[in-house]
Amino acid sequence: MNMLPALLVTAPALVLCLMIGLKTRKTWMARLSLIGLTFALVLLVSSVYMDYQYFEDCLLPNSEFDIFLEDCISLH
Repeated sequence: MNMLPALLVTAPALVLCLMIGLKTRKTWMARLSLIGLTFALVLLVSSVYMDYQYFEDCLLPNSEFDIFLEDCISLH
């Protein structure tokens, strides 16, 4: 599951909401955007971890990772 496109869209919008909330002194908007940014960070960390786990599975015996295809090549 690739969450990167969703993060690329939501993170700048949340930062913009945070800036507007801090400038207009709307604490509810600032808090809501900070909660959203924290959630986006958790999604990013989980995405990187899942990608690492997939790459680690490719390092098992009889498999090779092809960087151009971004996939494992099984050597039987």
